Amino acid sequence: MPLLDPVRGVAYEEARAGTPKESLNPRAESRTSRTLKFDWNTRQFDTARWLGYSEKASVKVGMVEYDFIHRETPADHPSWPAGERIPMYASEVSEMVGDIPAGVDENGVGMFKRAIATVGYTSRKYEIRTDEEVFAMLPEEAGGAWNALDAYFLRYVEIVEKPTAAYQSIPPNSGLVWQAGGGRPQLPATLFTYIVQYFVDIKVIWREVPLECYREYMDDDGRMGFMDFVGKSNSAPFGHEASLLGVKPVQTVIQGAPTKELYRMPNGQWAADVTIPYRFHPKGANYFYRHDKPGGPGYDLLQRPDGSLLFPPLDLRVPYVM
Repeated sequence: MPLLDPVRGVAYEEARAGTPKESLNPRAESRTSRTLKFDWNTRQFDTARWLGYSEKASVKVGMVEYDFIHRETPADHPSWPAGERIPMYASEVSEMVGDIPAGVDENGVGMFKRAIATVGYTSRKYEIRTDEEVFAMLPEEAGGAWNALDAYFLRYVEIVEKPTAAYQSIPPNSGLVWQAGGGRPQLPATLFTYIVQYFVDIKVIWREVPLECYREYMDDDGRMGFMDFVGKSNSAPFGHEASLLGVKPVQTVIQGAPTKELYRMPNGQWAADVTIPYRFHPKGANYFYRHDKPGGPGYDLLQRPDGSLLFPPLDLRVPYVM
């Protein structure tokens, strides 16, 4: 007897009873599969809904209309629900074959009453949440703005962090001296000296972004794109407490130049996985070691002669807002 997926409105049947193949790897990708029957005539639409896709959408709240990225989330495996076990989501439909012949179509290609396919499910390295789930999690500062659904890294964002270090040079006249002893006076050290500074390189991979929703440069409406924020530090807290990134304090994150990988989604439309590099400075994006700081050596704010900062502050969330 056919079942009906209540979320996607897709009718299907379990084609094969028994335990499917399952492979679990908590530190990599876990996989499982099901063999399902779909209606032959609607198989492309049904499998697209099953695998999920993203598209530009809009919603009107009062007198304001917001654009946002609608996420048609992939079907989750009923035996591996999120929150109880490693969640598995539909990621591949393979080996689809026709079942029960029903003539040919206008192109002379065989038609069938049903399609039998193996649906592969995998774990993801990012959260999958519906539009409504994310909207309910938005902070008060977002003001109920649907166009900010992707600005807090609450879904479809993979985070990769890597510790790194760099050497900051100190000039020869740094005030450092060689140790005195045996009646000898302290002698100034004239060698070039370095201070090690520690950072975290953060790679944010924004998954499945419809091309029309990605702003690389400022658009015709004057909305700034990712390239406009290269070399800028965050003027607002970056992230969300419930995100995989957490929250980075104000002016501790510097953005680099993004790259994108293009592909077609199951609905046939183009999307991109956008990778944006950031660098997290624990002491502050514009703070560097100063050997002659009043009160003793330490980190101090670095400015240009005109008073501007080396990494000017801007709201790095803006490119994610529709």
